[in-house]
Amino acid sequence: MSHEDSFSHLPADTAHRFRAVASVLLSESGTLPAQPGLLDVGGYPGTFAREFTQAFPRWKSVTLDRPEEDLPDYVSAGGENIPFDDGQFDAVVSIDTFEHIPPENRSQFLNEMCRVSRGVVVLACPVYHESTAAVEQLYNEAHKSAFSRPHPWLYEHVQYGLPRAVDILGEWPVSHPIKAVHGSYELREWAAYHGLSMLRQVRGEADNAWRGYDEAFAAAPTPKVSEVPYRMLFVATPGTARSLDHTTPAADAGSSAVEMARLFTRLVDAEARAMNAQGAGSGPIIIEQRIKDALRANEQKIDELQAEAVKGKSGGGLLDKIIGRLGK
Repeated sequence: MSHEDSFSHLPADTAHRFRAVASVLLSESGTLPAQPGLLDVGGYPGTFAREFTQAFPRWKSVTLDRPEEDLPDYVSAGGENIPFDDGQFDAVVSIDTFEHIPPENRSQFLNEMCRVSRGVVVLACPVYHESTAAVEQLYNEAHKSAFSRPHPWLYEHVQYGLPRAVDILGEWPVSHPIKAVHGSYELREWAAYHGLSMLRQVRGEADNAWRGYDEAFAAAPTPKVSEVPYRMLFVATPGTARSLDHTTPAADAGSSAVEMARLFTRLVDAEARAMNAQGAGSGPIIIEQRIKDALRANEQKIDELQAEAVKGKSGGGLLDKIIGRLGK
């Protein structure tokens, strides 16, 4: 199986992320042992490692991330302090995790990735550009407006700030010189996919039209970069660094992606208002309202139980203590 044929059964955005990293690993596999050991840093719950080793069985993989879970070939730890020996793995990758690391810890994260690899290191992450930051800010605000909570992962991109390519290059450990930098996934296409995804979530529908689009996009080639890459891959190996062909897009590049994001945020806002005005349906907004109503009902019941306790109608034992604690 080629990397172009793998991952197509996954959601499209995931498929394109995984396929880009798999392509790099396979291009380097000729220099690695017959059964290379792979560490995925930040890959909870182990999807990339599982999918990659199923497609290419010669590889043996371990996933490392913070959640404490009892999963096969999984270790709970942070990427800033990896509990493995120097050079224990033939390849170490990290896919869309680096941007979730606080800026003051990013240098240590890079050091640890390189320390435990005796071969290739691949860092894949969104990188800062004015247009990329603007699109993510728009989508995070739209998600807060529609669902009354920040976007589940974009909010940390906004909070910590996307890493800058120049900072990654400057802080990269000298033990593993960077040999290549690849732009991956055109920002405009990324904005279109996630704008459509958020619009669909407002209605709460798992419709055939979306599934068909997602499956077709997952099987299609990753959109080539024409203006601004949403994601970049930094590839490093021990030895002599090669000359890097890396240029930063102009500050005004990617304006079409920003305008597209503005359009989608207006559509999401209009759809959310319409769904709320209807007062019925199965969308996330309606579901969230039902949860709030249930919580208010529980709070009312707690108040009633507390009132009974004050009047001495309860037994005065453990139940009173629990009710009193709930009320604090």
